[in-house]
Amino acid sequence: HQFEANLTLLEEQVAQLTPDSDFDYLLTLRGREEALAKAVDIIDGARHEIYIRLFPDTWQRLEKALRKAHKRGVGLRLIGMGRIPALCEIQVTHPEVAALPEKLGGESIDIIVDRAEALVGIFETRQETTSPVIWTRNRWFVIANRDSLRHDFYHYFLDKLYDRGEPLSARDKAIYERIKADD
Repeated sequence: HQFEANLTLLEEQVAQLTPDSDFDYLLTLRGREEALAKAVDIIDGARHEIYIRLFPDTWQRLEKALRKAHKRGVGLRLIGMGRIPALCEIQVTHPEVAALPEKLGGESIDIIVDRAEALVGIFETRQETTSPVIWTRNRWFVIANRDSLRHDFYHYFLDKLYDRGEPLSARDKAIYERIKADD
């Protein structure tokens, strides 16, 4: 019994030495390969939803993982930064795709999984192997970036209605209602 008492005392003392943290780290991943490996990891772990905004080259590299997530019943909300084959019900193409790589200085990647973790960054032109990409579970970072993606859906609708003067299709209206309710 003395051993068990000592072990219990030791466990209590160790617990006091490691206080709970009230913050989460933002980790910097370097380059496309490291970021895409982490992207596959978080997509594979998704259970409920993935908000994703990406360019076609990144889409090709993540397509298999995204299709598997979709088959598992994970709800995908996809903003294509160029032509991306239809995968899910909630999918649009960003209205300014031609100008974005130059405007951004490269190709962005934004993946928000289950309102719990985010992978966000830009594969900078001619620096794809060293570009910093952030991965985190920081609640406020995740919320802010998820909202950024939701607002790109609204950008799509506003561009269609006001800049192009086109009415929203039944599909567009259904996507709008889902995004609006997905708060």
